[in-house]
Amino acid sequence: MSKSTYCYKIVLFVSVFCLPALVSANTPVSGYINTDVVWNSGGSPYVIDSLVTINPDANLTIEQGTIVKFGPSGELDIYGSLVTRSSLRDGVVFTSLADDIGGDTNEDGASTTPNANSWSGITFQNGSTGNLSGVTVKYAGKSGRYAIHNKGVILNLENID
Repeated sequence: MSKSTYCYKIVLFVSVFCLPALVSANTPVSGYINTDVVWNSGGSPYVIDSLVTINPDANLTIEQGTIVKFGPSGELDIYGSLVTRSSLRDGVVFTSLADDIGGDTNEDGASTTPNANSWSGITFQNGSTGNLSGVTVKYAGKSGRYAIHNKGVILNLENID
């Protein structure tokens, strides 16, 4: 085997088996968000599999191109502020962990598919604020909950699916 063929095989091996692991971030999120935080596509998908609370005086900003996946126990409770920054429809996606958009995050191949009511939803509590633009919410509504539940706050919603 020539030296150039050997080098080619090494580059091919690294490209096929090593680089995909570096590209997928799969950022787990749990507990409380107490400070201002920005999520972007570089950390996508963000994975929530429990109750995550944005505390008062904390702001979560989600940039265009970001995917947030929720497991069966996943829900987002807002007491502070949630802002999405996207000029595109589907620019920010909230979906089920079983949804393979952005990659097979739960690493089960095609053995699971997302279903309606797979995760609870997003709740804006009294006193919170929300400015959502270019958002798609998929497969939420577990246990009869709303995908986006507004408990008496003024929400700015634009290009929401």
